[in-house]
Amino acid sequence: MSRAVVAAAAVAPSRIDLAGGTLDIWPISEMVSGAVTVNLAIHLDAAARVAPRSDERVEIVSADRGRRTTGPRSGADFRRSLTAPTASSGRGFLTA
Repeated sequence: MSRAVVAAAAVAPSRIDLAGGTLDIWPISEMVSGAVTVNLAIHLDAAARVAPRSDERVEIVSADRGRRTTGPRSGADFRRSLTAPTASSGRGFLTA
């Protein structure tokens, strides 16, 4: 019996960490006694969608940055390509 592959989507709220980073999130908060963090809640959701492709490749699209990259479904070369600088932009897909 085969399973149908379907698309999935998720949305999560964002926040800005001003000091302390993620020290308030479990389990880090349990490991760092007396940790203090300062952050802001903002009205900006992060959204992601995952959908199958017929060619067994991965495509990552950053709509807000106008970037797109495609590579094999697995492998160190594809993971490295996400942060390696490109000739056209001088920066990686996941870098600012």
